[in-house]
Amino acid sequence: MKIAIPTRSFNNHGGISRCIYALSKIYSRKHEVHIFSSNFEPADFITSHLVPSAKSPPFLAEYTFASNVQSALDNFDADITYAPSSACWRADVFTANSCHKAAIEIFRKQRGISYSLLKAFEPKSRVVLEIERYNYQKGHYKKITALSERVKGELMQYYKVPPEDIRVVPPGVDTDVFFPDGKKKKELCEKYSILQSTPLFLFCGHEFKRKGLAQAIGALGKLDKALDWRLIVIGGDNRAPYISLAQKLGIEQKIIFAGFVKDISAYFNACDAFIFPTAYEPYGMVITEALSSGMPVITPRIAGAAELMTHEKDGFLLESAFDEVEIAKYASLLLSDKKLRQKMGAAARKTAQKYTWEKIAKKMMGVFEEAIDLKK
Repeated sequence: MKIAIPTRSFNNHGGISRCIYALSKIYSRKHEVHIFSSNFEPADFITSHLVPSAKSPPFLAEYTFASNVQSALDNFDADITYAPSSACWRADVFTANSCHKAAIEIFRKQRGISYSLLKAFEPKSRVVLEIERYNYQKGHYKKITALSERVKGELMQYYKVPPEDIRVVPPGVDTDVFFPDGKKKKELCEKYSILQSTPLFLFCGHEFKRKGLAQAIGALGKLDKALDWRLIVIGGDNRAPYISLAQKLGIEQKIIFAGFVKDISAYFNACDAFIFPTAYEPYGMVITEALSSGMPVITPRIAGAAELMTHEKDGFLLESAFDEVEIAKYASLLLSDKKLRQKMGAAARKTAQKYTWEKIAKKMMGVFEEAIDLKK
C-alpha cells in the first residue's frame, strides 16, 4: 500500500507529530510511506516530499501549506491519503486531533465572550476554522478518525458529521519507552538534591494556563506543610506568574521548573504521580504516557484520554479542572498512602498496555481499508 501523509512538521516531538512518526515507522515495515512536509527530522523509513510554505505570519503559514500540499497530493498516486485535520483540504482519512470550533465555545464558557471572540477572529484561528469546516464536509473525506469519544461528539454537534463516518482511534503509547524505573528516580533525585524517598508529582505541558498549572500549584499549596513532596514542571511556557504563586503559598522550594525537556520519558519514568488539571484537552498523550510510566493520574473527565481511565483504580477523575480542593484531596491520598500509590500505579500501567502503538496501528489500518473500499 502506498500511504501519503501531509503534516506541517515531521518529527518525534509534540502530540500530532509523534502520532504520525510512530504510525509511519510501523507502516513502513510493509508499506510505502510518503511524507509531505515543510520540515523534516531525518528518518530512513519514509520517502520525503518537501512542500514549500510561508514561514510567517502564522495564518499565512497554515493557509499556504494546506493549499500547496493539496496540489502535491492531487498529483500523487497514493492508495490512501491520511491527514491530521487542517493539514490539507481533502483526504481519504482525516484524523480529528481536536475540534477548533468546540474549543472556542468551551473557552467562551470558561473565560468569557471577549476571550472567545478574540480567539475566533484571530487570523490563524480563522484560517484553521475555515480549513476545518471544509475538511468535514461530506465528499471531502471517506472516513474520519477522532482521538476520543469527546471529539467524535464535537464533530457531530458542530459540523453535523454522521456518526457512521467516524471511528474513534486514540493515539498509542510506547510502553517500552514509558515505564516505571527506580534507577531514573535515583538519578533525578540526585540531579535536584532530593531525598529518594520524597514523592514526586509531575506536570507536563507547554500551555501552562490551559493545562492547569495554577490549579496544580494552588491545590498543592493546600496540603499540610509538614508533608514532603516535590512538583516537577516540564514545559517551555512563561514560569514567572507561577513562581510568584508558589511564593505566595509558601511552597516555592517544592516546585521545580525543568523547562523544555527533549526526552520527557526520563522524567515520566522517575515520578510517582501525574497532575494534569487541563481546562480543555481533546486527548492528552501525556496522560497515557504517565499511565504507562506507572503513575496514578489526577485529571478532569473533560480530558479525552480520561475516557480510558477508571476513577479510583488507575487515577482520579476530577469533576472540574478548577476545583483545587478536589485536586488537593486526591494528591493528599496519594502522598499519605504509599501502598495505594503503588497499587494504582500498577493498574495505570495495565491500562496503558491496552493502547500500544502496534495495536493502534492495526486499528487505524482497518479504517484505511474501509476508506479504500469506499473509493472503489
